[in-house]
Amino acid sequence: MSRSVELHEQILLLAHTPFGINENLLYRFYDMKYEQKILSIIDQYSSNIIMCLSGHRHQDSFRLYSSSKGKLGLLGHPPISPISYLSQPSIRKYSYNRQSLVLNDYEQYILNIIDAERTQTDKWTFSYRFSSWYHQSKQITSQSLYHLINLIRTNSFYLKRFLLAKHSTDRTVLTNHKIIQTTCALTLLNFDEFIFCTRLLEKNNYSFFNLTINKSLEMNLLLNEQLIEYRLIYRRTIVCLFIVLFLCFSIIYWLFRKYFDN
Repeated sequence: MSRSVELHEQILLLAHTPFGINENLLYRFYDMKYEQKILSIIDQYSSNIIMCLSGHRHQDSFRLYSSSKGKLGLLGHPPISPISYLSQPSIRKYSYNRQSLVLNDYEQYILNIIDAERTQTDKWTFSYRFSSWYHQSKQITSQSLYHLINLIRTNSFYLKRFLLAKHSTDRTVLTNHKIIQTTCALTLLNFDEFIFCTRLLEKNNYSFFNLTINKSLEMNLLLNEQLIEYRLIYRRTIVCLFIVLFLCFSIIYWLFRKYFDN
């Protein structure tokens, strides 16, 4: 990291285990002294670190670390292994700026292992695209994640999309208490602050909705998302085709006029 600072390079940080709290099982991922050491290093080089990508949880999620030095987004990845949460294998394909390393967007793909076993064919299918799923611009930065988290906390549309992506492979009922824990954990890495946040929201009767996660609901939403993507592709294709045809007719008309004028 110090070498990158000397060369004025941007840093894309990769970590197997994310920072903060497992809000589902209520434990810290790191021992406090080790997490504080890691975060102090991140604060030292915060001006060069643009994003952190993590795994370990086997869930599609993200959160934000904030300090006096700035903000750092953490993107969590669903697993390629079906073990642990009994999830469908997933692959995430990022698009990014090769010079600045800023993430532009990502596409999620899933493999239905039941169909793969039945047909003996691995067919990866498109799940969703970050920009269209969350209705965001095509650039994923720590600041844009901060803006999205605020939308998740204040707008039920974004909250529901976040919960469906995070629990897409679960068959469970997310109660008001679980949803409050999830929203608090998005930015609070300190355990005491996290507990205080959940108790405060419940004391003030901060109410969300109970959400039932099931396979049919997930597939219907993903199919709708795919249709949106396909419509965008079709529209772009039609527009490009129209431009090409217009240019061809314009050239033919220009040649025709030039021939007769001569």
